[in-house]
Amino acid sequence: LGPHDANWYHSLIDQGALIAHWDRSGLRRQGVKLVLSSYWHYRWPELPSIFGLAPDEYVWMNCDRVEFEQITFPGNVRGRGRNSLGAWSFADPADIAHLREIVLRNLGPKSEYSGAYVAIDRRDGWRTDRVQGYSTMLQRLVDDFGFRAVRLGEIRPKQQLQLFRDAKVVIGEHGAGLSGMLAVSPETSLIEVFPDSNQNLGVYGFAHLAECLDHRRHFRYVASEIADIPSQLLRILNSGGTKAHIRSDVSVRD
Repeated sequence: LGPHDANWYHSLIDQGALIAHWDRSGLRRQGVKLVLSSYWHYRWPELPSIFGLAPDEYVWMNCDRVEFEQITFPGNVRGRGRNSLGAWSFADPADIAHLREIVLRNLGPKSEYSGAYVAIDRRDGWRTDRVQGYSTMLQRLVDDFGFRAVRLGEIRPKQQLQLFRDAKVVIGEHGAGLSGMLAVSPETSLIEVFPDSNQNLGVYGFAHLAECLDHRRHFRYVASEIADIPSQLLRILNSGGTKAHIRSDVSVRD
């Protein structure tokens, strides 16, 4: 397994799903070892423990990114997954569901984020405000509604997964940082905010993940739908009978 452009989504979800497939297909019981990228060793050294791997079940291999791409994605191995949203190159739903089971077993007790309202703050990243106006909305959520701003780059992967598992509400811009929803609890509301264009709602990576996990409280909005009305957003989140996977043809009032 190796980095796919060092993207957290591809490492945690796509590569992790291959580990889940290795486990549930019987390869693990046969003693087949995993070959892990040394990139993980210095970037996310705790990943083997999060994936529940014993030290004798994997080896570290040091080679460059291009070589790893050829090893891990021959013939577009990610093209095997399909869902009701259409034929997309996502990991197999059964592998994702099993990966979630593995990860949840290794996250430990409740964290400091238990019951928290969390707004993911990307201003420490290389795309500081991917969604125009998101930072302004984030500040209002913090100042007026008691949200806690969290910069995911400042906490470790295990803490990120605990955050999504334990928080009551998580709101964040579309991006790899939302990959922690792999561990999301059924009661946690997750709001994914896209740049202000309805065509961006056609990016279904996290909708597919929610579908695989049967998570019913995943909401998808473009920024203009919620930027000026965080109080209305909170009323929606605290109401019963919410609808998953909000599309561009569904207004906030719905």
